[in-house]
Amino acid sequence: MTPGDGHRMNQDLYTAEQVAHRLGLEPHTLAKWRSANDGPPYIKVGTRVRYTEADLNAWISQQRNAAGMAS
Repeated sequence: MTPGDGHRMNQDLYTAEQVAHRLGLEPHTLAKWRSANDGPPYIKVGTRVRYTEADLNAWISQQRNAAGMAS
């Protein structure tokens, strides 16, 4: 791992507030989903919750596919 790798990794991690804004939700909705083991996958960095771009995109895609199958 080079010194620049850590910086790049941080750019791919998003806060609950950033994800909530992207999804058009309130941050407390994501908190409820986390406590119910629902919603997009997340990681804990110490006490902080973070979401990766890849996990978020995969989760969004799964939601679209699930909704498309119901119609």
